[in-house]
Amino acid sequence: MPFVEVALLDIFTPQNGKSKYTKRYCEEHSGVYKLYSGNTDGAFSYIDTYDYEGDYLTWAKDGLAGYMMFHKNEKFSITGHRSILVMNEEREDIFLPYIKYILEPIFRDLIKGRLGELGKNEYTTLNPDMIKKADINILMPVNANGEYDLVEQQRLAGQYELIEEKKAQIQDA
Repeated sequence: MPFVEVALLDIFTPQNGKSKYTKRYCEEHSGVYKLYSGNTDGAFSYIDTYDYEGDYLTWAKDGLAGYMMFHKNEKFSITGHRSILVMNEEREDIFLPYIKYILEPIFRDLIKGRLGELGKNEYTTLNPDMIKKADINILMPVNANGEYDLVEQQRLAGQYELIEEKKAQIQDA
């Protein structure tokens, strides 16, 4: 399978979340839409509005920086402790879970800050400006016509997912 190297910034624009989403804001604007923060294990709160709708990749900007979440067909917002990759143009030939598996280890390598023993008590940062300056490239599988191969991205993402499941099983054993 052939691949092409594509600059991350040719496909996505990294953007900060909004710092207006504070605990107080959440109390005053309670609702049904998820608000994500630096935590990578679910919503921080639920509010009455949303900033994004659809499929997106976000990452923790501080705390355990660089860990990513895939938001599938979702209405949501993000706090200033989270950042988002916004596609530069609507595309049907990019499978975001594949991009997540490729980017997350790259993002984790770019973090700055304090790491605790075995990754515990970590406080690191990775903001959109750091991403923009990093000159990140992604290997994208292409078909015979030189177009991004969506089926191959899905297959490769499935392989990454299987590896992650096996790692989790080993850790739980």
